[in-house]
Amino acid sequence: MCAVKERENADTDNRIKATDYDLFKLQERASELSKVAEMREIDLRRTTEQYDATYLDLHRARDEQARLQDEQQQLARALDLKHAEKHDLSKRLE
Repeated sequence: MCAVKERENADTDNRIKATDYDLFKLQERASELSKVAEMREIDLRRTTEQYDATYLDLHRARDEQARLQDEQQQLARALDLKHAEKHDLSKRLE
């Protein structure tokens, strides 16, 4: 009876040691995964910042394009007026 109990205790002790080792390995793996997650979070933050900066640049460029188009239209109207004026002056000279 004593030998059976000793064997049971030894088996239990071995299972506890194996479980402790597995737990240690899992904690190491969790630590590694945590570091990877932190690195990816930093990368995501950088990507988000770059996206935000690019988004602002895009809107600035669109605003500039709209301003330039308005200016181009005004200049085209002014040129048309000058052409009409030139045409009138040419007719008067004839």
